[in-house]
Amino acid sequence: MKIRFVFSFLLFMATGLSDATAMLRPAVTVSIPAKIAKGKFIHVVCIWLKSDLDRRDIKEFEKGMRELKKIKSVRSMEIGRPAGTKRDVVDNTYSYMMVFYFKDATGHALYQIDPIHQDFVDKHKAKWMRIQVYDALIE
Repeated sequence: MKIRFVFSFLLFMATGLSDATAMLRPAVTVSIPAKIAKGKFIHVVCIWLKSDLDRRDIKEFEKGMRELKKIKSVRSMEIGRPAGTKRDVVDNTYSYMMVFYFKDATGHALYQIDPIHQDFVDKHKAKWMRIQVYDALIE
């Protein structure tokens, strides 16, 4: 119980909730299982955009993806498009892939509740028809 309280307090402090707009957001509970609390954390996001988007919508979406690099807990981030590899095991149907590298699962949890991430989702979720996430712990 004490660990959960300490983690919640640290999360509160790290997210800068002194900002009035952040205080209006609903509370988010983040729990990290002990088995993934240690080790580097990789977060892969594949996004399938809707086919009726115009050039402006796509440019705004690309700009929004680049903004995610500003989140403090993101160690590094890469954005890519399908390589077009011709193999049965390769899925080339997505529009964009983002690969995020975090120091640990706590960094990833902080990313999820960061206002930059939440604003990206709010602003762009109507542009995608599907999103698929793969998380990996690198020991």
